[in-house]
Amino acid sequence: MLCHLGAATGRPGGDQGRWRYDHEMDRPVPDPEKLLASWMEWERGETTPGEVMKNLKHGGLRDILEALAAEASEANAG
Repeated sequence: MLCHLGAATGRPGGDQGRWRYDHEMDRPVPDPEKLLASWMEWERGETTPGEVMKNLKHGGLRDILEALAAEASEANAG
C-alpha cells in the first residue's frame, strides 16, 4: 500500500509529495508449507536463486525467523 509521507508524518515541506510503500499493511500471514515448497523447488533445481529468494521474502520468511528468534531469546533469558 502506498502512503503519502507528508500526510503520514504531518511535517510540512520536505516530505510533501513523496510516497513510500508501507510493507506492514499488505503483509500476508506466513505459510511455512508454502515456504518449504519454494525451498524444495530450489533444491531440485527448478527455481533460480533469485526467484526462491523472492518467494521466501513474499512468503513471510522474515516474520517466521523473527518469531523464532524472539522465542529463543525468551527461552535463553528465562
